[in-house]
Amino acid sequence: MTVPSRLLQQCFQEALAGAPELLARCADAAIASLQAAEKASKEVAQRDRLALAWWGLLQNKIQWGRNFSDHLRDALLAAPEAQTSRPALLSESSLLSLVEDDAVNESLESARLVHSLMPVVEQQLAVLDALMSSVIGLQTVQAER
Repeated sequence: MTVPSRLLQQCFQEALAGAPELLARCADAAIASLQAAEKASKEVAQRDRLALAWWGLLQNKIQWGRNFSDHLRDALLAAPEAQTSRPALLSESSLLSLVEDDAVNESLESARLVHSLMPVVEQQLAVLDALMSSVIGLQTVQAER
């Protein structure tokens, strides 16, 4: 993507510079929440799963921050036509498989976490979309640009 202005380029650089720290802060908040849930839980199995989850986050948050910065850089510099998504081919039976109960529970817990985080992220994303559209010089907010 050709960067149209120095201000937009500066915004990209600030976003890339702050991405690892912000992702680490999100991970810290999730870890604290999981630790609180672990302490409040009365079931041993659930406490073990929660402890494993927060320990995994703790072990991986630094590497995820680096990886996120790389992926964010690639996304910001990619051509707009490369950012389009294609719907999955749901008619292919190779995409279907049987799963264990633990995998289903993990998926449900992930969905709950996403559900609780989405309102906060969506609100901030709307503000960012408005600011970025203004910086680019668009008359209206265009989130897809």
